[in-house]
Amino acid sequence: MPDPSAAITQAIVQLLLDAPFYAHVLAGINRRIDEEWVGTLALGLYRGRFELSVNPAYWQQLSAQQQLSALQHEVLHLVGRHPFRMREFAHPLLFHIAADLAVNQWLDQTALPADFLTRADFPELAFPDNASLDDYYGQLALAWQAPRQYPQSAASLQRLAETGGAALDRHRWWAGAGPETRQKLDALLRFGLAACSPPAFDALPPALRREVGYWRNDTTSFVDWRRALRLACQSSRQSRLADTIKRPSRRFGTLPGLKIRRRQRIFVAVDTSGSISVSSLRLFFSEIHQLWRTGAEVTVIECDAAIGRIYAYEGRLPERAAGGGGTSFLPPLAYANQHRPDLMIYFTDGLGATPHLALRYPLLWVFTPDGALKTDAFPGRKIRMTLT
Repeated sequence: MPDPSAAITQAIVQLLLDAPFYAHVLAGINRRIDEEWVGTLALGLYRGRFELSVNPAYWQQLSAQQQLSALQHEVLHLVGRHPFRMREFAHPLLFHIAADLAVNQWLDQTALPADFLTRADFPELAFPDNASLDDYYGQLALAWQAPRQYPQSAASLQRLAETGGAALDRHRWWAGAGPETRQKLDALLRFGLAACSPPAFDALPPALRREVGYWRNDTTSFVDWRRALRLACQSSRQSRLADTIKRPSRRFGTLPGLKIRRRQRIFVAVDTSGSISVSSLRLFFSEIHQLWRTGAEVTVIECDAAIGRIYAYEGRLPERAAGGGGTSFLPPLAYANQHRPDLMIYFTDGLGATPHLALRYPLLWVFTPDGALKTDAFPGRKIRMTLT
């Protein structure tokens, strides 16, 4: 049997390409691979945090698209705060079914695992478009209370009541989710949103955008900005195949074999204008050093109103940074347009005119904690440092 942990990681990488928000959230959840712990795939709890529990036999029987749907299903439960809503409803079975119907409506209906519940299981019920958990619960309660009026739906409910079904198996740890778990979940979802580009956010289902949209301008929320920075760098890494005589081909047993070579060119613009404090510069270069340690080829561009210095970072902090004047963000961005790096990172306080320039590379702004608040018009992705 293939390594299930590696297969799940590969599925999350695929989500990073197809639906980045889900991938960023899943990247912050620990995984447990266990045949006895869970019969399918579920959100478990460990030390006050959610973890993804996966039965390897169940995972292997799913197609590649069904695996992606199963992962998205669990993330949507978290976005809807479903684990924390159980006590609001009188009938546990109807609540669990309604929660599954509420998230499954946003998934590709042709790629759902066979044990997932859909509206088709309750054909007589009049579910509204874009229905909420409460809408689904209300309609299911009608079928439960009047089985003769809704015979097919009532039969589905009776079957699930007798067998339990996958929904109850997947949700059995939810009762242990408390306030501390919710706070950690909020931080996880804020991180997923902060790492999500505007086009990726716009591609989310409308209800999901409404649920998390109020966080988009909350740059002081519980985002692990260092982690967001690392993840952005990892997603820009390039790889290629090269011949090697040190290792024979696994397929043919002959030389030369193949070796994956990874490379990454990162341009890092450092705002050295007069509004940047010495402590901010130290923080900037501390993060630059961590990026360099990952093996990336890092080019530093020091700039205030004009570019002061450009040099390859080689693990040594500069004795002083060139600058101290006004601020213009355009010179480093234009320079990067000429050289097309894999990623451009701009460390700044954001105190300057909004740059208007068509970019030919991915751009990530990293703002200081006390920097400008109105940065929505800046091109590219944005994260804000925190003092913790």
